[in-house]
Amino acid sequence: MKSKNEKIFFPFDLIAFALSKIEKKSKFQKIPRYILAKKNLEVILKREVTEEEIDSVFFFHTLYLVQLITFKPLMKYGAEIITDEKEEKNLLYQIRNKGVICVSAHLGIPESASILFTEKGAEIFVLVENLKSKIQNIFFSRTRKSFGLNPLTSFKKMVEEIKSGSRNKIFVFLVDRPIPNSKDIEIFGEKSKMTDLPFRLSSKFNLKVFGVSAVRDSKLKIPPRTSVSNWKIKLKIREIESFRDMVRFIEREIYENYVEWNPFFIFPFTKICQE
Repeated sequence: MKSKNEKIFFPFDLIAFALSKIEKKSKFQKIPRYILAKKNLEVILKREVTEEEIDSVFFFHTLYLVQLITFKPLMKYGAEIITDEKEEKNLLYQIRNKGVICVSAHLGIPESASILFTEKGAEIFVLVENLKSKIQNIFFSRTRKSFGLNPLTSFKKMVEEIKSGSRNKIFVFLVDRPIPNSKDIEIFGEKSKMTDLPFRLSSKFNLKVFGVSAVRDSKLKIPPRTSVSNWKIKLKIREIESFRDMVRFIEREIYENYVEWNPFFIFPFTKICQE
């Protein structure tokens, strides 16, 4: 029998289910999201993907959107962020000592990590894409700010913020999607590109780089299902010493949690580009 608190999450999971079915059938993009998800997952997994796996990808993506609005308010009912105490203390020490650079991917719910550190006095700045859709810009800007994030749409503004003083600040980059002037890399056995901006800043301002992953603490993600574990976010924090280590960290986290990754993007390795 579900506890009273567990029942609170049930309708939000159902909303995500309903939205995922709509999104899966949508064709508002030039290349439908279903095709992008299928092609990109086949590159990562080196095999055909099942419909259950694709269903999970769409479910966790729409759940992510729902949780951007509801996760923080529902923490008083049992939504939580699970961390390793030693990892958390080490990162917090570096934040207070000089500030840090954090890298992550469009994976899980990365915004959730900010809750822990803003409550302890840190300011968090994240470099974000200036989306073409006005509605999307408003939605992501407002929800990210509700998590305590300060979205910046230009690298220049990020540099200015560091120069103004980096102590008690976190500077965040989502690096799984290439941006202009990204470096050539190999990931998932394929040629692609990834920005090295975090390490350029690290070298110039003597800031440490940490990889952060925030995914649901559940091993039962395929097929998608309603579960309180959808609201338990496990935070992984790793110090990263080189650009190569960053690539491997992102590759490993996406591979191990692929149904929580957002694959709706045309990467250099997306096979549809080569057909």
